[in-house]
Parts: sequence; structure tokens; C-alpha cells
Amino acid sequence: MTKVAENSLSARASVIRYWKAHISGNLPLPPFLLSKASPLNAMELAKFTRIAAQNNLSSNLGSFCSSANLLCSLDNSKPGQDRNFALYSGKSFSGYGSSRIGGVGLFKNYSDGLNAAANSFNEYSGDPVAHTEEFKGYAKDVNVATDNFTNYGSGATSGFRDFTSYDGRVNVPNLGFILYDSDANSHKLSFSSYTEEANAGAEAFTSYGKKDNADLSQFNSYSNDANNIRSDFMSYSMSGNAANDSYKGYGDSGNTPHNNFKTYGVGANSGIDKFTSYLDGANFGDDTFQSYTSHAHSDEVNFANYGKTFNPVNDTFKEYGRGSFGDPTIGFKTYGSNPNFIDYHKKGVTFNEYIADEISPANSPTLFVVIYKIELNVVEGDERNVKC
Repeated sequence: MTKVAENSLSARASVIRYWKAHISGNLPLPPFLLSKASPLNAMELAKFTRIAAQNNLSSNLGSFCSSANLLCSLDNSKPGQDRNFALYSGKSFSGYGSSRIGGVGLFKNYSDGLNAAANSFNEYSGDPVAHTEEFKGYAKDVNVATDNFTNYGSGATSGFRDFTSYDGRVNVPNLGFILYDSDANSHKLSFSSYTEEANAGAEAFTSYGKKDNADLSQFNSYSNDANNIRSDFMSYSMSGNAANDSYKGYGDSGNTPHNNFKTYGVGANSGIDKFTSYLDGANFGDDTFQSYTSHAHSDEVNFANYGKTFNPVNDTFKEYGRGSFGDPTIGFKTYGSNPNFIDYHKKGVTFNEYIADEISPANSPTLFVVIYKIELNVVEGDERNVKC
């Protein structure tokens, strides 16, 4: 493939020349600095300079923003057309895309690659009908991130939404995501990655899919491969009706995680809940899982893998299916090496494998693993806890 030469009149070319002449002729120009050069070519620059000098830029705002990859209008007071934003950095966003009917909204990049990102995104796409929203990247590869996302897509009816990446590979995160897709109806939603490979900070996710009806919900990755992160996930799919929820990975392969997962599927009705992997391959740290599908009605529940850590984690799982009623189907495939499982539903629950670490006699310090195949179908009134 033939390499296309840099336009000598472009802003990028000007930055490169200045770097070589005045900064260093040997060291490479940092990609971060080069990415800040204006994307306008010489003709576009001359055109919009002339328009601005005539005080007519507001009349040509659409074409200017498109050419310059800028987000220009935040006015949600009137219904408008969907916009595909390529790049937006370092600003607070009070609201975007409320009450859309049909169509597709795409937000590609928000504050990526900054040294310090301090953003607030108060509302995105509230009360849409049959609308598709895609948010590709939020503050990825940032050094110090202080971000808060207050409300994303509440009150949706049908349609689809996907949040691909939130603060991936961030160093020193201080993050909050308060509300994602609450009070929705027959809606499909996916959150692909939240703070993957982040380092040394704190994050909180307050509510995901609260009071949704007949939704198909998937959370793929939360704080996987992260280092020394304190994480609080307060509520996933609370009080949903006939929802189909899955959570694929939480804190997998993390180093010294400090996790608090409060509730999953509490008060749900006739739903299907799946948790594929929690703290798989994690190294040391501490963890508390408060409640999984408690006080639910006629749910089908499965937890595939909990706490098969690389090194021991100070871990407590407080309750599983407690107070559920209406003949729920509750399965737990694999539970890791920590015996602190405090309470679980006393009828219809099946534990397939419980893994316990034991130390051999003093003259042989070898660590080995014993797998207990429990296959419990607990009867009413049996007060045993699962402790090996």
C-alpha cells in the first residue's frame, strides 16, 4: 500500500515542522500532541476563517463541527435529529438526545487520551422509543480521571443501546456511574467494558437496569485485569419483571481488588439471571458479595463461577436466593476456596462444586485442592450452611 504524504499546508504538518525545528530533531513527536492538531485542511481553514470574520459562523455551524470533529450543540429543549459525534473532550455534558423516536445516535469518543479528565455527563438519551444508542468510548487511556455519568437511557421503550468502553486503561481513576437504563420496557442493552485494566483508584456503579420490564441485559466486563481498585457495585437489575440478565465478568484477573457487590436481581419477578465469572484468577485483596437474587419470585438463577482466585482473597458471600418464593430454580456451579457462605435459599438450590484449599501435614508444606461435588437439593427446614 502506498503511503500518502502529509499535506504540507495542514495543521499536522505545521506541528511536525515546529517540533523538528524548535523542540527536537531526534525525538519522535508524541502522538498525543499530534492528535490535538486541527483536522481542517488549508481550504477549510481559509473558508471558516473568512466566515468567522463575517460573523456568520453560527449559520454554518453544522458543516464546521463536522469538518473539525467537534461537538457544538447541547440543546435538548427541542426534538432534533441524531448526530454522530466523532470526538468530544474535557467538557461537562448536561444532556443529549431526550425523547428520540426511532433513528440511531452514535457517540464515538469522549475525552480519550487526556492527562486529566474531569467530566460530568448528566443525561444521555432519556425516554427514547425504538431508538438505537451507541456510546463507543468514554475517557479511555486517561492518566487521572474524575468522571461522573449520572443518567444513561432511562425510560426507554424497545430499541437497543450499547456502551462499549468506560474509562479503560485509566491510571488513578475516581469514577461514578449512577444510573444506567432504569424503568425501561422491552429493551435490549449491553455494557461491554467498565474500567478494564485500570490502576490504583476507586469506582462506583450505583444502578444498572432497575425496574426494567422484559429487558434483555448484558454486562460483559467490570474492572477485569485491574490493579488495586476499590469498586462498589450497588445494584444490578433490581425489581425487574420478566428480564433476561447476564453478567459475564467482574474483577477477573485483578490484583489486590477491594470489591463490594451489594445486590443482583433483588425483588425480581419471573426473570432469568446469570453470573458467569466473579473474581476468577484474582490475586489477594478483599471482597464482599451482599445479596444475589434475594426476595425474588419464580426466577431461574445460575451463578457459574465465584471466587476461583489465583491467590486467596478475604471474601464473604452473605446471601444467595434468600427469601425467594414461587418455586425458583437456583443453581450454583462452582464456589471458590473461601468457606464464608452465610445464607442461601433453603429449597430448590443446587451446589455443584465447592472448592476448598487444605494444607498437608507439617512435614509436607505442599498446597493441594480438594473439590467437593455436593449436588445438594435442599429440603424445606434444613438449616445447614454450606461450609466445608
